[in-house]
Amino acid sequence: MGDEITLTPEGHISVPSHSPVWVIYNFIKENEQSAVDLQQKYRKNKLEAEQLMESVKEDYKLKSLGVDMSVSYDQVITCCKNLLVCNDSIRYMLEGVNLVIAPYFAIMSDGDMYIMWDWVNDL
Repeated sequence: MGDEITLTPEGHISVPSHSPVWVIYNFIKENEQSAVDLQQKYRKNKLEAEQLMESVKEDYKLKSLGVDMSVSYDQVITCCKNLLVCNDSIRYMLEGVNLVIAPYFAIMSDGDMYIMWDWVNDL
């Protein structure tokens, strides 16, 4: 965290411990609506991402579908929408897999498969 008060993508206010009260107060007053808007967007995206993940899990007959903690809900939505428009050969290849949406590709020793949230279907 830097030396400035900031709004997170979730609409939370990040305050450095050394911030004077009057600076915090002014920041809250000036950014209150932005924080509310960000919180609403975050909740909407979270719900949409969860619904899309459930659709992907069912359509692909995945064992599980997870998300790396560094991936945002916007990115999950992008990935799931891309998966839902894929052809059947991709669906067949992923059936029964533990799939994780991540910022990288990997196959772990336990068989879990990590796909990039912004992958491109070249098949």
